[in-house]
Amino acid sequence: MSRSIHAKDIARKLRNREAAANLRADGWRLADIATEIGISIGTVHNYLAEAKQEANRRAGDLGEQIRATEDVRLLDIIDRGMAMVEAAAGKCDQHGAPIDFKAATALGTVLRASESRRRLYGVDAPTKVTASFAAQMTEEEALAILADYDDPFPG
Repeated sequence: MSRSIHAKDIARKLRNREAAANLRADGWRLADIATEIGISIGTVHNYLAEAKQEANRRAGDLGEQIRATEDVRLLDIIDRGMAMVEAAAGKCDQHGAPIDFKAATALGTVLRASESRRRLYGVDAPTKVTASFAAQMTEEEALAILADYDDPFPG
């Protein structure tokens, strides 16, 4: 009996959360949503926060799937391009330039695909560097600095 009641509570909460998210997406105010659904404004706020977290999680999962698919595609391009380059190895003119134009083009494609993979995983992303330091001074040095400033509260 209690499991059935618990399941109904969960189903009602999910329906209310979905309704709150839809109404908010339509531009409704929190108070109006609360009145419409018959719940408190705090509960509406909580439902919207939960819905946002769920949407972010799903977007993250989708992003990972897209990244994995793109990685497979880029690796395939790299493998096929390297096979063409290796097949043309040793086929050079007297200056060492490749005779096989397709192999030279494939090498350029391999390099671009490798750069795309680095960007895909953020390897080429700039890094943020922060630095901090702590300055220590004696009491006399601090007083000497303060002595150069006018007293904001004279007298």
